[in-house]
Amino acid sequence: MDEPREQWDSNLEFLLGSIGMSIGLGNIWRFPYVAYENGGGAFLIPYIIIMTLVGRSMFYMEMLLGQFRSAGATLCFDCVPLARGVGWTMVYTCFAICAYYNLLLSYSLNYLYYSFYDVLPWTVCNPDWANDECYDKSTVL
Repeated sequence: MDEPREQWDSNLEFLLGSIGMSIGLGNIWRFPYVAYENGGGAFLIPYIIIMTLVGRSMFYMEMLLGQFRSAGATLCFDCVPLARGVGWTMVYTCFAICAYYNLLLSYSLNYLYYSFYDVLPWTVCNPDWANDECYDKSTVL
């Protein structure tokens, strides 16, 4: 006999879990800059409309197909021939986003490592990596 399927304890728990998986670092870190560069408040109106119509619809379709087909992202869209590549595109997009965030994390860890030096490397002009415009703050005055 099949084991019973796990369920969320409440609707709020499901909602918060879905929001936690949907909102990533880019939404918090990069979105204000992108909104400002593209017109500020005027950008938010079409963004919210498109995210509501397209993003929410795709999110619900993915959840429903995954639930009723009991399959992962790569197989749940196979029932719609037109959307057959959507699952693999989602997997590739997740891979690309993870690679991008790993690069940012490696930069952060690199700066953290070098911040423990007595003389911080970014406070002096090192001829190995500095260009002609580099100047030392202590010698300017």
